[in-house]
Order: sequence, then structure tokens, then C-alpha cells
Amino acid sequence: MNEAYPTKRPMGEFRADVRDGTSGFPADFRPEDALLPWIDIHGHHHNLTWNELEKFALTGCSAVVMAVGNIGSSSPYRPMSAEDVRTQWDRMIRFSHNLSRSFPYEAYAAIGVHTTNGPVDRADSLIEMIPEYAELDEVVALSETGITVVQEYEALPISEQRSLIEKQLRMAGETDLPAVLHTPTIGKADPDYVSKSTETHSTGEPVFDSDSPKLDGAQINVEVAAEAGFPEDRLVLTHAHRTTAPWILKNTDCYASFTVGNATRDVSPDDVRSAIETYGPDRIMIDTDSAAIYDVDPFALKRTVFHLLRSGIDRDDVRRVVFE
Repeated sequence: MNEAYPTKRPMGEFRADVRDGTSGFPADFRPEDALLPWIDIHGHHHNLTWNELEKFALTGCSAVVMAVGNIGSSSPYRPMSAEDVRTQWDRMIRFSHNLSRSFPYEAYAAIGVHTTNGPVDRADSLIEMIPEYAELDEVVALSETGITVVQEYEALPISEQRSLIEKQLRMAGETDLPAVLHTPTIGKADPDYVSKSTETHSTGEPVFDSDSPKLDGAQINVEVAAEAGFPEDRLVLTHAHRTTAPWILKNTDCYASFTVGNATRDVSPDDVRSAIETYGPDRIMIDTDSAAIYDVDPFALKRTVFHLLRSGIDRDDVRRVVFE
């Protein structure tokens, strides 16, 4: 290349081929490498606005999985009943078709009974229906349930949470549904969070005391899965964190899904990069947990893709994490 430029003054080392390669996209990066399809494996897209949903399409999303286990912001009743939860399951099945008609991505439902709802009246009658719902094309997973520290309306002791989760995992295992289990959120009981959310978490008191509730919750989830005979390689532990991902990826066969673009999750793109570099891409995922909360960012997952590519993560590895 001719290095003589007819510029009025020298412009310094601006050309990509003479940069040292320590910043920006790698020298061998091709623009088409960034056009990766991606799937949001865990979100509450039914709570988003049209404009927010459109942003998923604008950034290359190819599918979303709406988790319907947590209905706290959708049900006016406390305590909630099995009928309240089932109504939301049904709503999401219908809504999945609305989304697929309105935007160029596929939309699916994931059913469950989340412990964050607190006690659900006649929950067992609902759990017994999981196999029937699992036969539907729209339903692709059990989600969202899992250990929580704070609940709606009334506290749910850990022993009762374990029982609720185990019953659902047994049903999911019988019908070959993969499962996405929540791990406790850092700081979710903070009053500042509650004031910026449509959720209430009105009990406000943690049901167990721990210096590492997120890690403890992840470990309990895995214990319960084992008791239910649910295979670890069909289990995703969402809201993965730098304090939990190493344990998940070293000690289990579960998937660790990092939640990005959600102000309550304390996850950076570098956390995802570090995990891929340390443990490989095979059991790492990324989700948005998109919901009607403060500062949710529909662009965050695609920004994370850009960050991984800039950081030198192989394009095929990135594709495996966000799509395959």
C-alpha cells in the first residue's frame, strides 16, 4: 500500500494494517463475522414494549424464549393460585405467535412455577399438567423456577422451594424438556431496585442468611436436580456470575448462562470472555432476562458479541455460545 497520503498534515498511525492489534477488532476480522444470529434463551419479553421488542430484531436476534414461571407483575392476586399461573402460561403461548408475526424472529414459551411467587395455591395440580403443555410446539423448556432469597407476598422456606423445584424437574425429565433454573440475584431485595421495578417483592426479608447466596442457590439447584433424577446436561443455571460460573463449569455438567443488559445482575462482557477463555464455549450461554425493570438493554447481547470478537474469541466459539 502507498504510505504517502496527500494530507495537509501527518495523521499518525491510523491505518488498520500498521496498528499493533491491541485494540479494536482483530486485523483479520471481516464485517460479516459480526452478523451472527443469536438466541435469547431466557427473558420476560411479554413485559416489553413494541419498541424494545423491535430492538431484538434490529440486532440480529433469531429466537426468544419467554419464561413464564414468574408472574409477579402479571397477577393482581395474593396469594397466587394455580389458575393465575396457568392463565399466564396460556397467554404466553398465544403471545408467542403474536411476536413471530410481528418480528423476524421465532418466539417460544417456557412454562414453570417460580419460587419468587411465594406460596401458590394448589401448585401441584398445575405441575401435573406440565407433560400436556410440553407436547405443544410452542413450549420448549421448563422456566423459570429455582432458588430465590426473596418472594412475593409471603416467604417460601428453602425446604418448600426445594420441593416445588423437584416436582417440576421430575415432570420436565419425563417429557424431555430442558430446564432453566434461576440463581439468586445479588441485591434484588435492595429498596432502590424495588422502586424502579414493576415487581414488588413485598416481603423484603431473605429466607436464608448467607455470605454467598448466589453460589449457595446454584448448589442447591444442582442438589435438587440430582434428587429429581434430572440430567445435568439438560440443565441451565441462569444469572451466572463470576462467583458461580467457575463452580458450575468445573464441578457439574450444567450450562452456565450469563445475564447481560440487566441492571440487577452485575455481569460484564469481560466476565463472559474470561469464562470462555478458561473453560471453553461448550457449556456457556448468554441471556438478557429482559423484563419491565429499570435499565434493561435489548442491545446488550449483541454488544457482548462485539466485545467477544474484539477480544479475539474465535467467531465459531462466539456462535456456539450465543446460537448453537
